[in-house]
Amino acid sequence: MKKQNIFIDFDGTICFDRFWRLLPLEIRSKIGKFLFQDNLQLFKEWMRGKRSSEEIHHMISEECGLNYNMMWEHFVRGCQTVSVSEDILKALLDCKKNNTLILITDNLDCFNRFVKKELNLSNYFHYIFNSYDYGRLKEDPVQEGLFKKIIDLNKFDLHNSVLLDNDAQNCELFNQLGGKSFLIKDKEDTVSTLNMLRKGNNVSPLLGYSRINSK
Repeated sequence: MKKQNIFIDFDGTICFDRFWRLLPLEIRSKIGKFLFQDNLQLFKEWMRGKRSSEEIHHMISEECGLNYNMMWEHFVRGCQTVSVSEDILKALLDCKKNNTLILITDNLDCFNRFVKKELNLSNYFHYIFNSYDYGRLKEDPVQEGLFKKIIDLNKFDLHNSVLLDNDAQNCELFNQLGGKSFLIKDKEDTVSTLNMLRKGNNVSPLLGYSRINSK
């Protein structure tokens, strides 16, 4: 039986914790407004490897009047203590037996520095790819994005590949390249999809599309 390549997203697909979650709500709100409303391009530069976590926190400190050391301490601890549920971890291990599992994430340097080792992700995935290391995001034009870069570098067979991701745009881009995708809504959806795939059964393209359109 030919193994399937199962590409799996991180945030919102297998992990549902936020890196800044240990900070008080008022401070999280200021950080969120600065990064995700007023300076989204800066956050994307961070995910492309053009900024470091320290640099970003210094900018937040200066622009928002927040204490750098306090933010940094909570941020690092938050990264080191993110969790993946036991149900998902078990489903990943079961699925790994007969398939090639590939973690592909739009993420930051802190993922490499503080998250991968603490979660022992190499025990659950054959490959781990972070946008920070490649200067590309999943959302980039289909022939220039992270999916295309990783697939070409590793010669993955897209016709034998599926994606689990909580972002409909990412799923659509993966489909355009020739793969199949499943739009993930919550932890239970991740577990049930992995359990369905664990024996390496072929997946109908229509099923993948139906998940996308059912958001």
